[in-house]
Amino acid sequence: MAFVHPTAARTFEEIRTVEGHTYKYYKEACSAMGLLNNDKEWHNALQEANQWAMPSQLRELFVTMLLFCEVTDVVTLWNNSYVMLSEDIERKKRKLFGHPGLVLTEEAKRSYTLIEVDKVLMRYGKSLKDIKDMPLPQFEDVNGLENKLIRDERMYDRKQLAYDSSQKMQQLNKDQRVVYDKVIEAVNNNSGQVIFLLGHGGTGKTFLYSTISAKIRAEGKIVLNVASSGIAALLLPGGRTAHSRFEIPIELFDNSTCNISHNTQLAELLRETSLIIWDEAPMDHKYAFEALDRTMKDIIGLRDKEAKSKLFGGKVILLGGDFRQVLPIVSKGARQDIVQASINRSYIWNDCRVYTLSKSMRVSESNIDPQKQERNRAFNNWLLAMGDGRLEAKTEDHEKKATWIKIPTEYIGSSGALDIATAVRQIYPDFDNMCYDPEYLKQRAILTPLNETADLINSHMADLISGDEKVYKSCDEICTTSLECMDEFESYPTEYLNSLNLQGLPHHELKLRIGMPVMLLRNINPSQGLCNGTRLIVTHLGKFIIEANIITKTKVGNKVLIPRIVMTTTDRRIPFVLKRRQYPLKPCYAMTINKSQGQSLTNVGVYLPKPVFSHGQLYVAASRTTSPEGLKFFIDDTDQTYKGHTRNIVYKEVFSNLPTVN
Repeated sequence: MAFVHPTAARTFEEIRTVEGHTYKYYKEACSAMGLLNNDKEWHNALQEANQWAMPSQLRELFVTMLLFCEVTDVVTLWNNSYVMLSEDIERKKRKLFGHPGLVLTEEAKRSYTLIEVDKVLMRYGKSLKDIKDMPLPQFEDVNGLENKLIRDERMYDRKQLAYDSSQKMQQLNKDQRVVYDKVIEAVNNNSGQVIFLLGHGGTGKTFLYSTISAKIRAEGKIVLNVASSGIAALLLPGGRTAHSRFEIPIELFDNSTCNISHNTQLAELLRETSLIIWDEAPMDHKYAFEALDRTMKDIIGLRDKEAKSKLFGGKVILLGGDFRQVLPIVSKGARQDIVQASINRSYIWNDCRVYTLSKSMRVSESNIDPQKQERNRAFNNWLLAMGDGRLEAKTEDHEKKATWIKIPTEYIGSSGALDIATAVRQIYPDFDNMCYDPEYLKQRAILTPLNETADLINSHMADLISGDEKVYKSCDEICTTSLECMDEFESYPTEYLNSLNLQGLPHHELKLRIGMPVMLLRNINPSQGLCNGTRLIVTHLGKFIIEANIITKTKVGNKVLIPRIVMTTTDRRIPFVLKRRQYPLKPCYAMTINKSQGQSLTNVGVYLPKPVFSHGQLYVAASRTTSPEGLKFFIDDTDQTYKGHTRNIVYKEVFSNLPTVN
């Protein structure tokens, strides 16, 4: 149990008072504040959401709880919530069977509801059988005997896909058509090639992926679209993050394999797959690709002995990305460690056929105005030169290499000392009147290298908003398996755990207002668009549930329900595993540059109180904007020697075995 005294409490009654209600016992007050580690919160969350949510949304929420909330008594949660989860079942079956007067028995209604829950679980690669103590339906679905993962991947409208692919194919440029033909030929011949598509943002990689996917799916074959980041996955038809799709371990080693057993539906799906498309590949550690290679050789080789000696078990793999962008994150890794973690340092790269897209489709599709096209073209050339490390640079006194580049005057937002208020005024003009406009908010963001700076900007902007603020506090504890004895556990007070702000975890205190943009910090429901990095607008702040509308990519407008979930961290700066029960959200008027990768914005402010510190960060920040007019840098210009300059870090050695990138 964790309990934090209310601020300035003067009596014991005030300590037990929460939101105007005085509880008889301290434990009851703790429960009302969400500080107790039990299942009551999940029951309350479902009851609260039931006041306005549809049954289908409640089933999604129920599955989120099963998978991410460490429910201790699954049976009780199911029994207490089954009625609200099943409210639309009878109506759906009446429509399905063409029987308006159909009345289902309670047992039939429960079984059909369990089948619907199972369908949601299947999108995570799970089933009811994987949830300990969860009851099973008394009868099978009409499609219950077939592999649901395979069925879902073949449920596309083949006639529509055939039409879409023929239309898109006519729009491919020469370089895109070469890759298209190679991939289709490899799939048709089942030749098991690994192809890497190299291209910077705007060269039409995503368009090519969707064209290839439509063509192959129109023939009844299976394509698995994945990406290294949740945002990139949302752009792909039927996209998922690679780690969630292939059960890739979070902590990777040189001998890692995916968590896929031979006789599972996911294993059968991989055997039936004709093509895997993996976007933003340079972001992932080479061990992730090697883990998938070992797993596919094992799974496919069980029935085809020759597959054991073929890369990825003989399947066709299309990888893609831009090595100018952020490379794999290596904890406390030096420059050489990060470069060596890249996919082009893997044994897989030796068998990759690399193709390059260089023509910017954004320029060709832009306004017919020649001046605008020329301005865009010059901007793209400047970005590429930045990403390649070809811009003229200065050397600081203590540096061995020149890294300080001049930012063109038209992209400088302000001169002199840095000021958050100035950056906010330029990127969020007329904020007082527009702060609740979703269209206004989704088009802009301030990017910065460090979480601490992003938090300062978000706090500053939150103070500019009128309206009631709601504070959600986390329940923090140490995972007892991480410590050898209870004495060590008790040596860390709750207040210390609450004070920890660790990478990937929301803060202990989450301060939100309705209308505020927030970012999701976990992949909790990719099929709904709830991926790590998804941006949302808060529409309702409940006691146990938060409702929000998605404003990112293809899922724009989707209304979703988000409960508190249990998150853990193994940050090496602390000698234990911290478990934090909190909403996986943080305000995102500003975000870190790494989190912005994959986002497209109209107005981008790059706020640099400290310069970037890793390969590709400056390039990623500058390339988030959809037009040069929307980019502004905010840098400290008090040092006249480096006036208008900032650091640009490029690990040129990562390009050493790539085709020419100039």
